[in-house]
Amino acid sequence: MKIELDLNAKPTDSETLCQQLAQSLRARLSDIETELITDLSHISHFANYTGDMQIDSIEHLGEQRYLMHYSFGWQINNACADQLDEGRISEKVRFEWQPPGLVSFRILKFD
Repeated sequence: MKIELDLNAKPTDSETLCQQLAQSLRARLSDIETELITDLSHISHFANYTGDMQIDSIEHLGEQRYLMHYSFGWQINNACADQLDEGRISEKVRFEWQPPGLVSFRILKFD
């Protein structure tokens, strides 16, 4: 998956770039969350995404490679038994940044 970001300024160091990437990706969550939310069947076939994905941090791996740490909530609502189970999943995904703002995610898909 590729996404074009509008980075305001040319960063001078990797920490600043990580912060700018995180801010720009947070602004585009609705464009990327569908691809990044994993299959929740390992929790339950009735588990649902709660719509609260957040980017926790961006880590510089080297050159133009980065690791995005993100998390999102899930819940199982069993109204018949008056039960609500919920939790939060932490995930990470690698991506490459190509100036000025092209981000290419490396998403693993399992069948």
